[in-house]
Amino acid sequence: MYAERLGASRSTHVKEFAAIVDLKEEAHYILDQNQTLIKSTLENFIQNFSIPYSPLKRHLVGDSSVHFPAQHIITEVTTTTFRDVVVLSEKDVLLLYYAQWCGFCASLNHIFIQLARLLPPNNFTVARIDVTRNDLPWEFMTDRLPTILFFPFNRKDKSVKFPEDFSVTLPNLLKFILHYSSLPSAAPDSEPCTKECPQKERVLQQEHISHLRSEIQKLRSEVSALHQAQDQLEAQLSETRREEHKLQQQQHTLEKQHSILQLHSEQLQALYEQKNRELEEMAEKLQELADASENLLTENALLKVLLASMEGKLENKDETKKSIQSEETLSTHNTGPVLTAIDRLHERERLDVSNIDTTVTEHKENRTE
Repeated sequence: MYAERLGASRSTHVKEFAAIVDLKEEAHYILDQNQTLIKSTLENFIQNFSIPYSPLKRHLVGDSSVHFPAQHIITEVTTTTFRDVVVLSEKDVLLLYYAQWCGFCASLNHIFIQLARLLPPNNFTVARIDVTRNDLPWEFMTDRLPTILFFPFNRKDKSVKFPEDFSVTLPNLLKFILHYSSLPSAAPDSEPCTKECPQKERVLQQEHISHLRSEIQKLRSEVSALHQAQDQLEAQLSETRREEHKLQQQQHTLEKQHSILQLHSEQLQALYEQKNRELEEMAEKLQELADASENLLTENALLKVLLASMEGKLENKDETKKSIQSEETLSTHNTGPVLTAIDRLHERERLDVSNIDTTVTEHKENRTE
C-alpha cells in the first residue's frame, strides 16, 4: 500500500519497485518500472540522483481512478491536469485545496458553486483539488486545509492566498477576486499600455457587469421560486400539523375506549369467575341430590320387599287363626295347648310389629340425612 502511494504499479505481475525519497526536499523519485532491477540499473539510478544537476524528474502521485464530468460547474483538478488547468490556463483561476476528511471544506461547496455561477466562464475558472490523493510541486503545496489560492491570468507565478482571518463568504470571495484580477496583466518588462487599454478594460468591466446582472436576475428568480416552494412547504406543514392533531385526538379517543373495554373485560372476567363458582356449587348440590335419589330408590326397593314379607306373614297369620279356630271347634278338652299356641302367635305379632317400627324409623332417619 505504501509502495502504491509512492507510485508503484498496481499490477499483480509487477512485484519489483525502486524509489528514492528525499526528505530534505520533500520529494521522491522512482525508477522506471519497465527496467529490470539489476545492479547496473540501480547504480545508474543512484548516480543520477547524486549528481548536482540530476536528470531525474520528481514523481507526483495522482489519483487517476476518479473521473469527473467535463461540464461540471467546479473543475476538479488532479496531479496530471494541474499544469493545464491552472498554470497554462488563459483564465483567472480560483483553486480550493480540500480533503475528504475535512468537514469545513465540504461546507464551502455551496459557496463555490454560487461563485462559479456568478463569474463569467470565459474569464474565470473555479476549481478544487484533493491534496490527500494528488501530489503537487512543493511550491504549490499547503500545510493548512482548507486553503484558497488565486492565480491571475498571465501572472501565475504571483498567486495570492485568501486571508485566513477573513470569513469565507460569497461577498468576501468576490471582493478578493475582483481586487487581484484588476491588476495590470502585462509583465513589468512588456510594452507600456496604450490609449486602447482603458477602453478595453471598460469593455471587459461592462461584460463582467452584464454577466453579474444576468446572474443576479437568475438568482432572484431562483429566490422567488424558493419562496414559493417555502410557502408550499409551510402550507403542507400546516396541513400535516392539523392531521397530526386529528390523529392525536383519535389516539386519545381510542385510548379512552381501550381503557373502557379493558374495564368491561375485567368486569366480565370477574362475572365469569363468579358464575363459574356458582355452577360448580350447583353441580355439587345436584350430585348430592343424585346420590340422595339413588339412596331413596334403594330404600324404596327395600321397603317394597319388607311390605311383601309382611303381607306374607299376615296371610300366614290368618291361616294360622283359621286353623286354630277349627281346632277349637273340634276339641274343647285341649284348651291349654290352644291358649299356648295363641300366645305364641300374639308374641310373634308383637315382634313383627317392633321390627317394622324399627325399619320405618331407620328409613325416616336416612331420609332426614
